[in-house]
Amino acid sequence: MTQTQPPRRITATYLESLKPGRDNGEIIVDTGVRGHGVLVLRVTQTGKPLYYRYFHKGSRYFELIGHFDPKGSRHWRDGDRCFKGAALTLAAARDGFRELAQLAKSVRDLKSHYTAEEARKQGEQRKAEIEARAGTFGDLLTAYVASLQEAGKPSAKDVAGLFKRHVEKPFPQITKRRANTITPEDIQAILARLVDRGVTRGVNITRSYLRAAFSYAGRGHDLDPRRLAQDGKKFALTGNPVDLIPRIASFERVGERVLDADEMRKYVEFICDPAKVPNPITRAALQMHVYTGGQRVRQLLSAPWSAYDRDGGTVTLIDLKGRAEPREHVVPLVPEALAILEVLHEETGTADWPFTTNGKTGLRHETLVKAVAEVRSLEEDGTRAFSTPFTLKDIRRTVETTLASLGVSKEHRAQLLSHGRGDKIAQAYDKHNYLDEKRRALETWLAFLRGSADAGANVVPMRQAQTG
Repeated sequence: MTQTQPPRRITATYLESLKPGRDNGEIIVDTGVRGHGVLVLRVTQTGKPLYYRYFHKGSRYFELIGHFDPKGSRHWRDGDRCFKGAALTLAAARDGFRELAQLAKSVRDLKSHYTAEEARKQGEQRKAEIEARAGTFGDLLTAYVASLQEAGKPSAKDVAGLFKRHVEKPFPQITKRRANTITPEDIQAILARLVDRGVTRGVNITRSYLRAAFSYAGRGHDLDPRRLAQDGKKFALTGNPVDLIPRIASFERVGERVLDADEMRKYVEFICDPAKVPNPITRAALQMHVYTGGQRVRQLLSAPWSAYDRDGGTVTLIDLKGRAEPREHVVPLVPEALAILEVLHEETGTADWPFTTNGKTGLRHETLVKAVAEVRSLEEDGTRAFSTPFTLKDIRRTVETTLASLGVSKEHRAQLLSHGRGDKIAQAYDKHNYLDEKRRALETWLAFLRGSADAGANVVPMRQAQTG
């Protein structure tokens, strides 16, 4: 490239007068300090780029400063912003030239410097993106609850409430931290608060759900493409901080409460009395719980009208407890249960669920828990009707214990109450629906509730049931 001889003093007016074709070439605009490069301008068909020209290890290099424009930026920098490569006035270009000359004096090789600088910026950008996607402890808890909801787990709402009461509200600063910075000491502090408040079994329950939440986030969340598409959060866990926190064995109470015959019959009498259980939907749900043999309350309340076959006299519950895949659990409906459905259909027949008070959502498990607590605190003649507290689980335990005492086999009790079947051979090959056996077990239970002398008359001996 030829080098045009400029006037002794280069001005913006001179540079503006240069024309492509006539003044093609490279013009030295500013020589700066000898030995540290020069500011040059090239006249092209598309513009007048300005370069910092310097030598390094015997080779000549050009670094773009900007494009000459008398109406361009009058400043090379504006705070942290640099106008390198932009339209610049001559004064701004000279400022840029002096800065690059000083930088070249320090780093020697501008090309390598800018390459390294670009790599550094990209690394910082990637780090910032990772930081922005880094899920907090609160995000982890939310993701776990969402996974329960997607799986149709009835416990999802209860778990969300537990996290809110015991973690998010009392420990807002901890929930804002990145999930992979949570330590066993943080978990210990969360559980210690419950211990200080006199909570026992709830400590182990909270621990179990926190452990499950971290396990979910570490096992399946980060590598699931659906998660990244939905919220972009990654937890990058290196371990489960809850694993080192021991379960407190002394806080676990194995249920032993079984209602005797008089207590059970009194309980049924109370839950059928509008004066003792005023809400008709709650009253009907408590009765249905008893007449279906103490089925799991959440499964019973979540069953929609479509799950009930009133002509066939059955309800199909979805059993999710302890199973990776849901299983249908068909329960026969005795006449008392069918009568409840007939009354309910007039009240909630247009809703999705039989047990609903607003037509929009099903009755909650907590509603029945509260109702039972109120029933067991009722008095007769100035004294408590029930001397010892009991829960819905105790009603279920009473059903099984009573049926066992009346001769119903363990297998048939397990079928009625949807207990886990540990025999893998039976799981694989026993496809009998046991509907008749379940119905006979329920009839035995109803006979007991009525106080019938032949409560065990419907029981079929195990050998006869297998060969009949």
